[in-house]
Amino acid sequence: MAVSTAPYDRVMKNAVHYPDGQVEYRCSIHGPMWGDAVQTPQHSCEECWCMFYIKLLACTPAEDRERMFENLGRVLEEANRLTERGEWDVEWTPPQHDEITLTDSDLTRK
Repeated sequence: MAVSTAPYDRVMKNAVHYPDGQVEYRCSIHGPMWGDAVQTPQHSCEECWCMFYIKLLACTPAEDRERMFENLGRVLEEANRLTERGEWDVEWTPPQHDEITLTDSDLTRK
């Protein structure tokens, strides 16, 4: 069975292409990933992880990418082994949503 590309497709659909050639990738739920450093996402949604991977790939020199893929493969294999033994202790959380409710008094303040 093929792996779903749906998260990647959503990220690419929401990407903003600028005239200078730069691309801002955006999660449809959480918006863009800010900052120059490659850091794990603040949210556990598929699109945020997809953006992390795109940024990781873009920031890895071409000559180091093969080693990076090998290391990622080893990490995933170990995660699968731990899961099969019931020892995986990571609990993924659903995407978080913030909501702000303005009242009439908020709108009339000066």
